[in-house]
Amino acid sequence: MNRKQFWKTTSATAALLGMLGNTAAVAAEPALTLATSPNSLGQQFARNPRTASKLSTAAKVALLQQKIKYVFVLFQENRSFDTYFGTYPGANGLVSTFPGADPTDASAQPANQTASYVQNIRNTDGTYSTISPFLAARTIKDVNGATVQLYPESFYSVDHSHAGYMADFHLNYSGTRTYTKDDGYALDQEGLQYVADGNAANSSSTAAGNVVVKSSTGLPTGAAPTSNPSLSSKQKGEAALAHQDCDTIPLLWHFADVGTLFDNIHQTITGPSTPNAIALISAQSGATQWAEHPTTTGSHTATYTVPNETDSAPYAGSTVDSFTGKPPYGPDEEGFSTCATAGTAAGTYNNTACPAPATSDQAYGVYTNNAVVALDGPLAAVANPQLTLTYASLPLSFMGAQVNNITAQDAHPVQDLSDVQHDVRTIARLNPAVSWGWYQQGFGAEPFDANSASPKTVDLYPASTPHSSYIVHHNGPQYFGYLGDNPAEVANMHSLQQFYTDVSNQALPSSGGVFYVRGGYYNNDGLQSADPSPAVRATFAGNDDHGNYSDSQISEALVADSVNAIASSPYWSQSAIIITWDESDGFYDHVPESIRSFGPDMLPLSGGPRIPTIVLSPYGAAHTVAHLYAEHGSVVRFINTLFGLRPLSDLPDEVAAQKAGAANTSLNGPTGPQNALAPNDGAAVSNMLEAFDNDRLMGNAPLVPASAVMVAASTVHTLPQYNGAGCSALAITPTDYPNGYSVGGESDPPPQDFNPRPTVSPGIPYQEQTIIGGVTTSPWTP
Repeated sequence: MNRKQFWKTTSATAALLGMLGNTAAVAAEPALTLATSPNSLGQQFARNPRTASKLSTAAKVALLQQKIKYVFVLFQENRSFDTYFGTYPGANGLVSTFPGADPTDASAQPANQTASYVQNIRNTDGTYSTISPFLAARTIKDVNGATVQLYPESFYSVDHSHAGYMADFHLNYSGTRTYTKDDGYALDQEGLQYVADGNAANSSSTAAGNVVVKSSTGLPTGAAPTSNPSLSSKQKGEAALAHQDCDTIPLLWHFADVGTLFDNIHQTITGPSTPNAIALISAQSGATQWAEHPTTTGSHTATYTVPNETDSAPYAGSTVDSFTGKPPYGPDEEGFSTCATAGTAAGTYNNTACPAPATSDQAYGVYTNNAVVALDGPLAAVANPQLTLTYASLPLSFMGAQVNNITAQDAHPVQDLSDVQHDVRTIARLNPAVSWGWYQQGFGAEPFDANSASPKTVDLYPASTPHSSYIVHHNGPQYFGYLGDNPAEVANMHSLQQFYTDVSNQALPSSGGVFYVRGGYYNNDGLQSADPSPAVRATFAGNDDHGNYSDSQISEALVADSVNAIASSPYWSQSAIIITWDESDGFYDHVPESIRSFGPDMLPLSGGPRIPTIVLSPYGAAHTVAHLYAEHGSVVRFINTLFGLRPLSDLPDEVAAQKAGAANTSLNGPTGPQNALAPNDGAAVSNMLEAFDNDRLMGNAPLVPASAVMVAASTVHTLPQYNGAGCSALAITPTDYPNGYSVGGESDPPPQDFNPRPTVSPGIPYQEQTIIGGVTTSPWTP
């Protein structure tokens, strides 16, 4: 965290809670401001934070603990803040920022006032031009003036690998500091990246002579591009700069409008989904385990390492784990790992015993072709699961006084528990027991399992196949041995449909708890994309918002289904709902990263770009935007605070590991000793208390009614939602409409060759006919 962010965090929190005392004259940006949509539904429930009653932190926490018993974390995939809320009125976004933002604070300025707003992109003829963030509009006009539907709710997923983030960032090292220029997003999708600059003085550079081809490791090779990019490659680069708004994701904008939108929450790990699913429950991805075992867990020459920076599959539940009753893998992963054997050549697998696929709509089909194939990508992740994680997490904290009884059921106690012995003793002595549940699609039975006529196959398996929609590397708890190896803890993991059953039947524990909700490869509503293309509908039927297979409106339907279920139940009156995402997918976000630690590969480990996050509650500060620095660790910190748990960063084994990491010079990063190899759930991040209204907690103001957050099922399940006119329906004008909202009135229209799905619907929608390589194709159709 840089100095500006430190003062922004500490002084703004104090100003909000009335705790500055004699230092009240210190200038500070506001921690919480009103959204600026004057005619929206949320504005009816808005209360000015500046005039709120004052509460000490202790008094506010005491009221929260009295009022809120249930925390629901609706955990989605792969969207940056600017991609979804870059033009939300009142947030720090693409063309405007929040009222009261300090003009000297670079992290609080809109994108169009930063150098990263204009980026280089390579054209199909080999030349370079520039590109800036633009609206992925729902319609454009073709060359003859006719309206063409783009259906941007089904959208290409860009590069979000650990190495890809490095290319996006365009790193600059200077002494003990690391800078990110954040101007490599478009080039990364074309297989290009800037040379990392040795110091800030070299930060202003042009494409000529400073763009290199990525090597297999994602690091600069110094070589010039050997061929021109294809049209599809260029369109991928454009996709990384596109943003969406209330016409495409109206339900999410509705929730932001009636709740608190956080515009400064960052993904914890600069990597893909798995490390951030892990961080959501532990505020790290294994830095303390690395610090405790640097010679065995942190070798960056190995494929899988700790800290986790990849989408490797968990050990618990894999075929190399002998635990009886273990959690599942999906059929693609489990099937491959049981039918294939190591090939005679290093790095290959022999698939001759594997069944042939029924279809070939997924890349995974390569390993069911009854041949010897290279062990690569998803195959390697299955064959070489992630090392078992052995550090503290929220589910360990949740065990409370029962921790010894629960951990006694662990199938591999020495492997799983040796690193947390002191943590366990502290948890047993200080923590209350907290109920929890992880509800993830496909972990158990789903409604579509019995439907053999499902229109979607998942990784070559019909949706009727058990666990077909399950994505094992999205299940954070399964990575911890003391959870995945323990039948008492596996019992806390459920299917997605079980969540709706439990809420409807009021089967959640009366004492409250924390409940996580995740989607998967398909959707429980049987929805199809609004795009009528069979290829698009077959590809984008998922509901967890991951662009490889999900549709944004199907995904926000999952969120709305969950909010509706909670709001229509008795749980609403005692609940806090946190809607958040794991990572940004590599989509552009303009706020600089706060890099504080480096992994074994000597590249930035944490923290990463911004992600969207929304909080809803009867006691919520509705129609507001929160600005304090936050990460996934803030969700952990809020849960710690609400339930009276010892912070993970204060547990003794984690403290000892952090000290060992800082003292071990072999773990040094490129800027010196590693002083932040610890869970980030302490004072360095927001505790999210600003999302709750003091007067609502005190009984001085009406609560936010359930009706305010609910959306009619007919709206949720009819695509496109609001018939594609969400902004008008919500009475919200995005900030890129300078003259008021009107179709085509945005100030940042898409490039004429933009295509939201360059690999599924190839071509240029703007043109009636597309000429590629001298061949005239048929007119582009959705």
